[in-house]
Amino acid sequence: MAYGRGLSTSVAFGLLRATRPHFLWAYIVFSIGGIVIGLIGAGNFLDQRVALFSVATVIVCAIGVHFRDEYADWVDGFDTEHGGAGVIREGIVAPATLRTWGVVLTLVGIAMVVTHAFFVPRLLIVALPSIVVLVWPNYLTERITLGHEVVTAFSYWAATLWVYLGQGWTLSLPVLLYSLFTFMIALAFIPYQDIGDYAVDKKNGKKTLTARLGVEHIANLSIMVGILSMLVLYGVLLTLP
Repeated sequence: MAYGRGLSTSVAFGLLRATRPHFLWAYIVFSIGGIVIGLIGAGNFLDQRVALFSVATVIVCAIGVHFRDEYADWVDGFDTEHGGAGVIREGIVAPATLRTWGVVLTLVGIAMVVTHAFFVPRLLIVALPSIVVLVWPNYLTERITLGHEVVTAFSYWAATLWVYLGQGWTLSLPVLLYSLFTFMIALAFIPYQDIGDYAVDKKNGKKTLTARLGVEHIANLSIMVGILSMLVLYGVLLTLP
């Protein structure tokens, strides 16, 4: 298959597609949630430059993981017929190009994490589990390991707390409950992205919850988790000062 060369317009747009913009939008929204809960609970001044750097760190790390995960799914044969961003399957971006960009962005993201955590040590509360569970395993294996849905939901929990703690704010019960809410609501939504890929994932043996449980059962599970997350949100509202 002939792929685009260099950083042509088609390759650039292909890389943009491979960032999985819908997920990036979700990371931004969840990050804003971390800022909002901080302003409500702590009532402190918001350092906008720190907030932008925190969100940028989340986005860079996410894109690095997305690129390498897209590459791994192609190599494993999961996206040869359907699924993923499709930029490799359609001959827009070469697998090696996507992998290289993923490596570079992952390393940049790790450097941003270390830099920010150096000035705000409490960020290690999020940085260490994120690197151990998500970023570093993805760098080594080029896959989202330890459970596709759970680890992805964990990344939204991490994004929320990362932006919150980046301001130097302290953890409190409402914030911890809110971070649990973000994890649960993300876990409720994530399986729906795989429903369109159910037949192909089932055929290729991709171990998603949707492929394992079936569309009907995963829909019921998602609804149940989503409703339970509302109970956690009520706890947040009750414990706010």
